[in-house]
Amino acid sequence: MDALTLARWQFGITTVYHFFFVLLTTGVYLFLFYRIAAPYDSVVRIESEIFLGSWVRSLHRLSADLAMLAVAVHV
Repeated sequence: MDALTLARWQFGITTVYHFFFVLLTTGVYLFLFYRIAAPYDSVVRIESEIFLGSWVRSLHRLSADLAMLAVAVHV
């Protein structure tokens, strides 16, 4: 394996790990405010009342999409 191929693999793996870290961090933050018994009310509450709730939720979704894209491009 040449150096360029190895660098591409390392970049791809590192990118996926960064997106996974963002997913984990934002997921824990959102989990703190989510109630399983009332899912719709929880999402509305996160969107409107929680500090940066809408932004964190959007970041969580975007990170999930980009992680899947990075895996697809990496393979």
